[in-house]
Amino acid sequence: MLGDMAPLLVQSRFRVTQDRDEWFTRMRAALAVLAESTGFHRGWIGQATDDAELVTLTTQWEGIGAYRKALSRFEVKAEVIPLLSAAIDEPTAYEAVVVQEAGEVTSRSEEHTSELQSPDHLVCRLLLE
Repeated sequence: MLGDMAPLLVQSRFRVTQDRDEWFTRMRAALAVLAESTGFHRGWIGQATDDAELVTLTTQWEGIGAYRKALSRFEVKAEVIPLLSAAIDEPTAYEAVVVQEAGEVTSRSEEHTSELQSPDHLVCRLLLE
Protein backbone atom coordinates (compact mmCIF):
# COMPACT_ATOMS: atom_id res chain seq x y z
CA MET A 1 0.00 0.00 0.00
CA LEU A 2 1.27 3.49 -0.83
CA GLY A 3 1.69 5.64 2.25
CA ASP A 4 0.75 9.28 2.75
CA MET A 5 3.67 10.25 0.50
CA ALA A 6 2.31 9.03 -2.83
CA PRO A 7 4.40 10.21 -5.79
CA LEU A 8 3.01 13.18 -7.69
CA LEU A 9 3.24 13.92 -11.42
CA VAL A 10 2.60 17.50 -12.55
CA GLN A 11 2.14 18.10 -16.26
CA SER A 12 1.36 21.54 -17.69
CA ARG A 13 0.57 21.72 -21.39
CA PHE A 14 1.16 24.78 -23.55
CA ARG A 15 0.15 25.70 -27.09
CA VAL A 16 3.28 27.37 -28.51
CA THR A 17 2.48 29.02 -31.84
CA GLN A 18 5.23 31.65 -31.98
CA ASP A 19 8.52 32.65 -30.33
CA ARG A 20 9.34 28.97 -29.77
CA ASP A 21 12.96 29.66 -28.72
CA GLU A 22 11.77 32.18 -26.11
CA TRP A 23 9.24 29.65 -24.76
CA PHE A 24 11.86 26.94 -24.40
CA THR A 25 14.21 29.38 -22.67
CA ARG A 26 11.47 30.26 -20.17
CA MET A 27 10.57 26.60 -19.66
CA ARG A 28 14.22 25.63 -19.04
CA ALA A 29 14.54 28.45 -16.49
CA ALA A 30 11.34 27.35 -14.74
CA LEU A 31 12.51 23.75 -14.65
CA ALA A 32 15.85 24.81 -13.14
CA VAL A 33 14.09 26.78 -10.38
CA LEU A 34 11.74 23.89 -9.60
CA ALA A 35 14.70 21.48 -9.50
CA GLU A 36 16.11 23.43 -6.55
CA SER A 37 13.04 22.59 -4.46
CA THR A 38 13.00 19.96 -1.73
CA GLY A 39 11.09 16.89 -2.87
CA PHE A 40 11.69 17.47 -6.59
CA HIS A 41 12.59 14.16 -8.28
CA ARG A 42 12.97 15.05 -11.94
CA GLY A 43 11.46 17.07 -14.75
CA TRP A 44 11.44 17.44 -18.50
CA ILE A 45 10.12 19.47 -21.39
CA GLY A 46 8.27 17.41 -23.97
CA GLN A 47 6.60 17.86 -27.33
CA ALA A 48 3.60 16.03 -28.75
CA THR A 49 4.68 13.63 -31.47
CA ASP A 50 1.75 14.56 -33.69
CA ASP A 51 1.40 18.29 -32.91
CA ALA A 52 4.61 20.37 -32.81
CA GLU A 53 2.78 23.31 -31.21
CA LEU A 54 1.81 21.29 -28.12
CA VAL A 55 4.59 21.19 -25.50
CA THR A 56 4.66 20.11 -21.86
CA LEU A 57 6.54 20.95 -18.72
CA THR A 58 6.43 17.79 -16.61
CA THR A 59 7.79 17.29 -13.10
CA GLN A 60 7.78 14.43 -10.60
CA TRP A 61 7.61 15.10 -6.88
CA GLU A 62 7.98 13.19 -3.63
CA GLY A 63 4.33 14.01 -2.92
CA ILE A 64 1.71 16.74 -2.85
CA GLY A 65 3.27 18.36 0.21
CA ALA A 66 6.63 18.85 -1.50
CA TYR A 67 4.93 20.33 -4.56
CA ARG A 68 2.84 22.75 -2.47
CA LYS A 69 5.92 23.82 -0.53
CA ALA A 70 7.81 24.40 -3.80
CA LEU A 71 4.99 26.62 -5.10
CA SER A 72 5.31 28.82 -2.01
CA ARG A 73 8.99 29.65 -2.67
CA PHE A 74 9.67 33.24 -3.78
CA GLU A 75 11.79 32.10 -6.74
CA VAL A 76 8.97 29.85 -7.97
CA LYS A 77 6.41 32.64 -7.61
CA ALA A 78 8.66 35.00 -9.58
CA GLU A 79 9.90 32.65 -12.33
CA VAL A 80 7.53 29.67 -12.63
CA ILE A 81 4.02 30.88 -11.79
CA PRO A 82 3.91 33.47 -14.63
CA LEU A 83 4.79 30.68 -17.08
CA LEU A 84 2.26 28.24 -15.59
CA SER A 85 -0.48 30.88 -15.87
CA ALA A 86 -0.15 30.57 -19.67
CA ALA A 87 -0.75 26.79 -19.62
CA ILE A 88 -3.84 25.17 -21.08
CA ASP A 89 -6.60 25.38 -18.45
CA GLU A 90 -6.94 21.79 -17.24
CA PRO A 91 -5.96 19.73 -14.18
CA THR A 92 -2.19 19.35 -13.99
CA ALA A 93 -1.30 17.40 -10.82
CA TYR A 94 -1.87 13.66 -10.52
CA GLU A 95 -1.23 11.64 -7.37
CA ALA A 96 -0.17 8.04 -7.90
CA VAL A 97 -2.82 5.48 -6.96
CA VAL A 98 -1.06 2.42 -8.43
CA VAL A 99 2.71 2.12 -8.91
CA GLN A 100 4.53 -0.68 -10.79
CA GLU A 101 8.20 -1.09 -9.90
CA ALA A 102 10.44 -4.09 -10.59
CA GLY A 103 7.58 -6.57 -10.65
CA GLU A 104 5.86 -5.15 -7.55
CA VAL A 105 2.52 -3.33 -7.74
CA THR A 106 1.61 -0.88 -4.98
CA SER A 107 -1.70 0.97 -4.72
CA ARG A 108 -3.47 3.61 -2.62
CA SER A 109 -6.31 2.51 -0.41
CA GLU A 110 -9.78 3.20 -1.79
CA GLU A 111 -10.49 5.12 1.41
CA HIS A 112 -7.64 7.59 0.82
CA THR A 113 -8.43 7.97 -2.88
CA SER A 114 -12.09 8.74 -2.17
CA GLU A 115 -11.02 11.19 0.56
CA LEU A 116 -9.19 13.24 -2.08
CA GLN A 117 -12.43 13.38 -4.07
CA SER A 118 -14.68 14.41 -1.14
CA PRO A 119 -15.98 17.98 -0.70
CA ASP A 120 -14.04 18.16 2.60
CA HIS A 121 -10.83 18.06 0.58
CA LEU A 122 -11.86 20.65 -2.00
CA VAL A 123 -8.88 22.89 -1.24
CA CYS A 124 -6.56 19.91 -1.69
CA ARG A 125 -8.20 19.04 -5.00
CA LEU A 126 -8.03 22.62 -6.25
CA LEU A 127 -4.34 22.79 -5.41
CA LEU A 128 -3.81 19.51 -7.24
CA GLU A 129 -5.45 21.04 -10.28
